Amino acid sequence: MTPIQLRNDLYNAYDLMLENGISIYNQPIAYEQQSTTIRITWRQSRITLAKPQYFGTFEQYLSIAKDGSYSCLLVDGALLRLSYVFKRNKLIAHSLWYYPCPLNLPKEELRTEPLVDLVELYADAGIDYYCFRGPIRFDYDSERAEELAHPATHVHFIREECRTPVIRPLSPGSFLKFVFFNFYHELWDSFKFIKDLPEEHFAQTIFPKEEKLIHFSWR
Repeated sequence: MTPIQLRNDLYNAYDLMLENGISIYNQPIAYEQQSTTIRITWRQSRITLAKPQYFGTFEQYLSIAKDGSYSCLLVDGALLRLSYVFKRNKLIAHSLWYYPCPLNLPKEELRTEPLVDLVELYADAGIDYYCFRGPIRFDYDSERAEELAHPATHVHFIREECRTPVIRPLSPGSFLKFVFFNFYHELWDSFKFIKDLPEEHFAQTIFPKEEKLIHFSWR
């Protein structure tokens, strides 16, 4: 899969989600090239609280929302963040987030009111609106890979320090299918285009000792 092919897959997936009412807003895709490196990402900034102690906190979600540092806003307030890095046309890294909204926000208001205003309004309304759900993030970093200590491809959930091994990097189609099949089964059943999203099956990156642990794997 080339950088151009991956960028086009993202464009197509984001457009289909918006057209079918699955997302409310999509950020423009940033296609950044420096020398032999290409980054395909959401709009980056230094405002988002990215340090480990903020992982999965209300403050982190709100900082992402305020900064607009995401790819798509879904109809329930969840955020998708998909970023890929290529070097000499070879995939070397990715960061793929599914970040549920920490509040039960009225869907009709999400379509008409600014996200940050709604989050701050309902956060002040009391604990009845809170739903304690953390993000899940699939990372791939070939240049920092170390057997057991830092799996080349891994998934974070509950804690930043969690790095459960994953058998291979995920293409956009693979990641989006995972999200909608597991967290939005009514959308999975209703929209054929989700099941038809193209997938690229990258080469395995898991180390031998990691295969003996519980890990994420698929054919």
